[in-house]
Parts: sequence; structure tokens; C-alpha cells
Amino acid sequence: MELIQSLAKRASLITKFVYNHEFLLAFLRKREGWTEIIRPGPTRFATTFIALKSLHKHQHDLTALVTSKTFVESRYYRDPKARDFIVVILDSRFWNDVEIIVKIVAPLVCLLRIVDGVDRPSLGYVYDDMFGAKKAIKSIFMNKKSLYIPYTRIIKQRWDKHLRQQLHAVAYVLNPSFYYDRKNLSQKPEVMAGFLEVLTTQVD
Repeated sequence: MELIQSLAKRASLITKFVYNHEFLLAFLRKREGWTEIIRPGPTRFATTFIALKSLHKHQHDLTALVTSKTFVESRYYRDPKARDFIVVILDSRFWNDVEIIVKIVAPLVCLLRIVDGVDRPSLGYVYDDMFGAKKAIKSIFMNKKSLYIPYTRIIKQRWDKHLRQQLHAVAYVLNPSFYYDRKNLSQKPEVMAGFLEVLTTQVD
């Protein structure tokens, strides 16, 4: 999405300016509870969101930096690149957008951890966790379709292309955690159709 690309670009601008100036980094490292900012990767999907989350945690530190007397009276304040750096940090819309994206991605990161995890077989949980991730995203936008649909549409496209498999539907339906919970077991046509198709294939 263009929004995410724009946020990643501005986040990169912030981290580059900070880490290219030891004076600024020294100021920030003196802040209580300071941890290093994770820098956005150029292409990797997950790295971008981890970096945005890390940057969001440092909003108050960065705001304190650009509004401090120490910075304003320093030569770095007059650096040609400082203007863009300051504008981004003082842009409340930027931070609001970062916060929303971080909240949206959180359930997806949890899903990826489950898929890649070794603590339990993930096959029987993929469908349920995907449903849960989409539900969490909808709740962020108070279930207003016009707001959440751009994000759930992207998830659906990725899901259809890479993860949707009939075997996942079968594993989901037969998973005891869901099989005996008929009230909450998904009755979506895609789930039942996938389950019945695999069952029919095995019988044939």
C-alpha cells in the first residue's frame, strides 16, 4: 500500500538522520529506558512493521529531542536535512498512521509466529487464526467497512494466493479445539466446501 510505503520512507528518514549524527544519538541514549531503534529494511515485509513499531515507541523521545534547547541551539538544527526530520517528528498524522498500522499488523505477526512455531502443529490453527486476525483488524476500525476493507482485501489476496488450502480447512474442522465448539466453529462456505471436497476425494 502507498500509505505503508510512505510511512516506511519517512521512518527511514528519521533513523538515518539520528544514526548519522552521534550528537543526536548521544542525547537520545541518555533518555530513561532508551533502547535502540530498529531500522526499516528495504524490502522485507515483516521488518518494516517491526521497525515502525520500534519507532512508535520512541515518539516521545524524538519529540523531546527536536524541541530541546540542546538541539535547537546546535549546528545540527541548521543542517539542510534537519527540516524534513523535524517536520516528520512533529507530524501528529504520521504518528497516528504508524499506530494504526502497528495495531493492524500485530494479529498478523501472531499468525506468522504460529505458522512458523514449533510449540504445536500449526496446520489445524491456520484458519481460526486468520479469522481472528481479520476480526481484530475490523474492531480497530469499529467495524466500519469503508475503513477496514483496504486492509482486509490485501490480507484476503495474500491468503488466497499463498495460504488457502483445502487441507487447512480439514485440519481446522477436525481440530478438537474447534470441532467440539460448534457454537464458534466457522460455518463459512469455503471451510465446509474444502472439508467435504477432501473427504470426498479420500472416499473415492
